[in-house]
Amino acid sequence: MESAAILLYLAEGTEYLSEDPYLRSQIVGWMFFEQGDLQRSIALARVYQIKGMADEMSQQIERLHTDGYAGLEPLERWLHRNEWLVGDSYTVADLAVFAYVSLAHEGGYRMERFRSINRWLGGVRSQPGWLGFFERSPYQYG
Repeated sequence: MESAAILLYLAEGTEYLSEDPYLRSQIVGWMFFEQGDLQRSIALARVYQIKGMADEMSQQIERLHTDGYAGLEPLERWLHRNEWLVGDSYTVADLAVFAYVSLAHEGGYRMERFRSINRWLGGVRSQPGWLGFFERSPYQYG
């Protein structure tokens, strides 16, 4: 939850965090969604994979995938109808949700099945000043 608090603090007063109460509530809602419905299941599956623990943790990974797909599917449906998570432009909600979703494939998630999510990931990556510092090739581990 600290990452969401930090992002909200940094976005305050910028175009990435609307001053409109309704839009702001939507932004915060997506940030809670990331924390509650995506982060744990994607992060733990990823850790087990990149640490070489996939075989011994296979049952846990299967449960994590069940939970993770349950979060990714509504995200896919939303992005099928919307370019961004909130309103008509990129917001701090997009950045917050992007972080773990962009790394889900490293946890064994079959991300090719999510066309709208992949389009959106590309849109986030194409933002001015984007630095992909937390996206690494799978060959950089170890």
